[in-house]
Amino acid sequence: MGEDTLAAWLLSPSLVPQLTERHAAVAELRSRLDLREDVAILGEDLKVGIHPDALAQWAEAPINSPTAGFVGSLSSSPSQL
Repeated sequence: MGEDTLAAWLLSPSLVPQLTERHAAVAELRSRLDLREDVAILGEDLKVGIHPDALAQWAEAPINSPTAGFVGSLSSSPSQL
């Protein structure tokens, strides 16, 4: 998912507000090495059950969206794998 998103960003121009948001996110995460390492380690274990499209939709939803904070639809139940 991350590689596809990065490729899309590099292949097409972005609007200035989107670039500003991305730069702010990078600045916020820059000093949080422990968090980045934890996410990388835990992400490998969780990658199998994540639906990238649902995760992207959740991540891009406004904070006041009814789906904000809802992660149940992002992973597969064992019967769906």
